[in-house]
Amino acid sequence: MRLIVKNRYRIIVFILIIFIMSFAMMGKAESGFTLKAEPAKLNSDTQINLSWPSITDASHYSLYRDDTLVANIDVDTQEFYLNFEDTGLVPNTDYEYKVIALMPNGSTIESELCSAKTATMRTPSIVSSHLDINNKEVTLSWVNNSLSAKTIIIKKIGIAEPIVTVSSKDSSVSFHDPSLSEGVPSSYVILSMDEQGATSPESTPAVLTPIELPRINASIDGRIVTITWDKLLDAEHFLLERAKYSSNSWGVWEAIKTTLPRDKNQVTDNIGSGTYRYRLYMENEEYRATSNISKPVTRLLAPSDLKCIPTVLGRIDLSWTNPPGKDFIINVERRDNPGEDFKIIASLDSNINSYFDAFSIEPNKSYYYKITARDGSSMAATPIYHISTGPPSPAKSLTLEILSPTKIGLNWQDSSNNESGFKVERKTDSGGFMEIALLPPNTTQYIDNVGDLSEYTYRVIPFNLAGDAPSYSNTVKAKTSLNKLPPRSLEVNAVANTQIDLSWEYDDLSNRSTVIERKMGEGGNWNIVKILGAGITNYSDIDLLPSTQFFYRVRTLLSDNVYSIPYPDNPEGTGVFTKIETPSNLKAIRQNSGAIKLTWTDMLQDETEFIIERSAKNGPFIKIATQKPGSNTWYDFDALDDIDYTYRIKAINPYNSSIYSNTYFVERLPQNPPENLSMDIISRNTAVLHWEIQNSNISKFMIDIRSKTSEPWKRIATLPAGIKSLVINNLEANTLYHVQVLAVSNSPSQEPYTSKNEFQFVMEHLEAPTNLVAKTLSPTQVILEWENISQKGMGIIIERSVNGGDFLEITRVGKDISRYLDNTVSAGNLCKYRLKSFSTNTFTDYSNTGVVRTLLPETFADLSFVPWAKNAIENLAALGVVQGKEYNAGKQPMFAPNDKITRAEFITLVIKAFSLDRTPVGTFSDVKPNHWYYKNVIIAKNMGIVTGMGDDYFYPNNPIKREDMAVILAKTYKILEIPLPHYNDSILDKYKDKGDISPYALASIASLNGEKIINGKSSHELAPQDYSTRAEAAVMIYNILKR
Repeated sequence: MRLIVKNRYRIIVFILIIFIMSFAMMGKAESGFTLKAEPAKLNSDTQINLSWPSITDASHYSLYRDDTLVANIDVDTQEFYLNFEDTGLVPNTDYEYKVIALMPNGSTIESELCSAKTATMRTPSIVSSHLDINNKEVTLSWVNNSLSAKTIIIKKIGIAEPIVTVSSKDSSVSFHDPSLSEGVPSSYVILSMDEQGATSPESTPAVLTPIELPRINASIDGRIVTITWDKLLDAEHFLLERAKYSSNSWGVWEAIKTTLPRDKNQVTDNIGSGTYRYRLYMENEEYRATSNISKPVTRLLAPSDLKCIPTVLGRIDLSWTNPPGKDFIINVERRDNPGEDFKIIASLDSNINSYFDAFSIEPNKSYYYKITARDGSSMAATPIYHISTGPPSPAKSLTLEILSPTKIGLNWQDSSNNESGFKVERKTDSGGFMEIALLPPNTTQYIDNVGDLSEYTYRVIPFNLAGDAPSYSNTVKAKTSLNKLPPRSLEVNAVANTQIDLSWEYDDLSNRSTVIERKMGEGGNWNIVKILGAGITNYSDIDLLPSTQFFYRVRTLLSDNVYSIPYPDNPEGTGVFTKIETPSNLKAIRQNSGAIKLTWTDMLQDETEFIIERSAKNGPFIKIATQKPGSNTWYDFDALDDIDYTYRIKAINPYNSSIYSNTYFVERLPQNPPENLSMDIISRNTAVLHWEIQNSNISKFMIDIRSKTSEPWKRIATLPAGIKSLVINNLEANTLYHVQVLAVSNSPSQEPYTSKNEFQFVMEHLEAPTNLVAKTLSPTQVILEWENISQKGMGIIIERSVNGGDFLEITRVGKDISRYLDNTVSAGNLCKYRLKSFSTNTFTDYSNTGVVRTLLPETFADLSFVPWAKNAIENLAALGVVQGKEYNAGKQPMFAPNDKITRAEFITLVIKAFSLDRTPVGTFSDVKPNHWYYKNVIIAKNMGIVTGMGDDYFYPNNPIKREDMAVILAKTYKILEIPLPHYNDSILDKYKDKGDISPYALASIASLNGEKIINGKSSHELAPQDYSTRAEAAVMIYNILKR
């Protein structure tokens, strides 16, 4: 008997052990609780990403790293409670992780261990390198790829010690490398170092090779400077600069040739007066350098204002004005006959400006002189001056002006350059001519005192040592009683570079003939240019020299060659410059660099400068620059790409200007570079690049790719404008690639312009979702369900087509999501759905297509009273969740929306809405199997959703309060392990009847109100103690189904 009892105990213990072990193994198998840890893709050396599956009843997850708590994650408060990013780690280090799933009381449900190792410290990426060749200064720029880096070290390959060390916060550095030599490559690398002294691998080297710089020379011939250098250049890298010496210092360098010839080693420059020097200059992404500076060159100007006068027998006196500068000599040259060569008769220093010639000067003979300035490389001479030692030429164009009743003024033209003086003769009335004045040479006027009753006749004759001129001037007679006033006003306006307009008025507006006089320059002589008939008061003086000052005055014509005093009555008259000759052929072209290049034709004088004006967006013209003379090119570096511009220029000097040139319009650059770049990865090594473009002026696309920012771009395709996708093969799996798409556009006002866009993608083969199923839930709701094969990528794109239309993206969900409720559809529509996975700008192929037709709504005749609930009621009726109360043949059914809903009716709605189909077990005292609501109420009881109201009674036919509905709904969510988010009850402060809420219902109402499931009856009233209507209950249930 004792043995039987003992064996019985052993059997029981054995069965218990087997049961416990089986239960434990079953729990382990069911949970599938695993911890996954892997380095992050971007910061793989300092960050490990951890993730784990959801555990039933877990309220917290505690995460440990190397037995140290690093995170305590609350399921109810944190958005992402199934993953964690562990940052700030040490590169190349192993870490042990443990995650513990905890119940609300703190007891452990499950725990799991795993390990992971951070990557080796990430290497910095050199993004640019630059060398100042003359100063041997290297500039490197980089991207620091490691968050652990505290120091950046720059080293030169072949040298053990670092060249320079900077903080990890820096992204560039410049340093002097005296060891650089022409033609010898030098390689530089960068590495990161953390606080412990650990370093990253070296970066890809930046290789710089100092080029041999050309030597430049400059020589001048006249106004043309020839600049040469000793070797052919890579023309696109160099430009020619020039500086001018003035005010005891050299001016700034300015670019005069931005494009040098590729096939020769010289250019020319057309300069004004002055001293200049030249250099070649280069600055691009890789190099900065200047050649030597050329020897200064000076353009020598000619002497001016040469005058030659025979002063005594056998001698001619010369005088002139020397040009600026000192480094030249003056040659006085003469020839005796027109066909002979000039001979130098004297060489003088540059400070001498006069000379007398007494060598073999004979009477009654012509001589020719010129003054030449000469330096080591050029010479310039005055115009030839012809002088005769015979009698002078007669005076011409004698006129009289009546100055007053007792004064007559004489004016004439001196047509000779060798007179010793002039004789003025007069006769009174019918008497004979008598000499009344002997005047010095170069005189052209005389004032005679007369009576006011007689008639006077005048003539003039020049003379010199050889005798009188061959004849007298013309004779002119006048009485002072003829006198009349001149015009009272004169306006003079330059309207063009060759035209000046004049207008005048007379005091008494009488019709008189008018004499117009003009002189060129302040030192010029007055000449009559036009005599106009009576009544004419304006005149256009044309065919004038550009940019020249002319003076005018007007008189009244009294008789033949007899005039009134002038207006204005002064020696200067009224002066104005003709306009400077207008710059022509203005063009403005956008360059690839972004600047706008202006060019024009320059026919102007040395002292002229140019005013450059610009209009933006059809606005007013604004001065933006001045350009010195001798140049016909200017670059607008401040122009913006996205603005239309119009340009014009004019020439000015200190006292004058031209009219404006032609205008030139430059359209904005295309502001629509390639966009929406995306990549469809179709296999482990092949992807399809897609892009879009809004610009219609595209001529071609160019596609470049590289896997590292330190590498140069590799051109993989050039495509015509109509193609907007490219298949790229031979890609390496799990590799980060950079791709750029360049669009080349053409326009008459710009060089071929390239706009571009780039993006990066990881060549990881994503799998499209599979087994997509679409089901209709209601006339306005479709549920989608699918399977996820790949756990990579960022998420899933859902696209929808309605009634055969195009597929359009409607949303994006996380990569772990496998179910989506589309509540943006309309009733009675054919809807098609498809999915694809994505990661940044890369995408998979599409899933299978899910097809569904949404239900037609079931309508009721009495819903016009509750328009706010109509949509909810009709949708729930179509789903079979609610039904009407009255059904009469041939008539629309009635819903009775304002009737109170009973406790049994509401529980029925909950069970149907949540699809809680179970086998009921048990009863309430007042809920028996023969009642229509038995199954639904008892299912709710079995699941713990309801417990009755005491004494085992449910009171199914009693109305239900709004706050009790909230409690039932919140409890249902929790039992189904989809608890509502927690909301503080302060969310209900907006309702004035918040205090009417029972304490047991406060948290439930706050959560449902926060999730917009239950709303107030008005903006200030919640009515928690009111009994709910059927319409209110339908809206609550419908809001649940929309979540």
